[in-house]
Amino acid sequence: MAILRSSRLLLAAPLSNCSANLAGYGCKSSSVRIIPRANTVSPVWTYFGLEADGQGKLISKEIAICRLCNSRTSTKGGSTSNLFSHLKNHHPKDDAYLKSASSKPAKSSHQSSSSSQPTLVSVVDKLKPYNRDGKKWQDLTDSVTFCLCKDMLPIYTVEKPGFQRMLKSFDSQYQLPSRKYFSETAIPKLYNQEKERVVAELSLIKNSAATTDMWSSETGQPFLSYTVHFIDNEWKLRTHCLQALYLPVDHTASNIADALLSTLENWSLNSSYQVRKS
Repeated sequence: MAILRSSRLLLAAPLSNCSANLAGYGCKSSSVRIIPRANTVSPVWTYFGLEADGQGKLISKEIAICRLCNSRTSTKGGSTSNLFSHLKNHHPKDDAYLKSASSKPAKSSHQSSSSSQPTLVSVVDKLKPYNRDGKKWQDLTDSVTFCLCKDMLPIYTVEKPGFQRMLKSFDSQYQLPSRKYFSETAIPKLYNQEKERVVAELSLIKNSAATTDMWSSETGQPFLSYTVHFIDNEWKLRTHCLQALYLPVDHTASNIADALLSTLENWSLNSSYQVRKS
């Protein structure tokens, strides 16, 4: 098991005339988080949202942010006049598309599904960001978290424009969480899940061997690693590096023994036959 260390560790519409399908909406400034306005009826809100803080909480209902250029537009009292004007003046192609899509009647139910066009509602749904409480958003975030931990990438990777662009090209509805979310929530969650899995696996084995090593980082910080080795029920050699413990104290026999005992206790391992204090 890789060591999980946080320190190292709008339509998506098939219609071609939709300004490149709003491929980069809400992404010109990675510091701006845009959330959809609740209980909206007007289709113009497809191209606008409201600004949220780092925790996803609404900042103001009076200012709308264009998903195409991140410009701010007043929408006091819920009025959409300024939104339509902004779209017409600054994004004429999208304005034309919106008017065209709004004016098209829905196809009758007897028409072939293969020739039917998507309704405005279905197209708008594909524009909305995934709900952060939904399974799709969580699955994608878990995949990013696993990538950071498995490949030991620095957490600031999620703030790099190239990484963000790559994810947006994979799924434009996915909004990448902040660096703080990964360091304080996602990575600790994955670590605890993996720890529970390994502890359960180790509880089933009768015999194991362990190796330990002391080493220093490039900055001179001392660490003590502990790795367990065993053969599973399918006669396969398994290895888990359980811990790389920061050990800034003197490397005496007593201190090293205490550190190893702490590791065994932390991983619910039997210390009686693995480590003995002199």
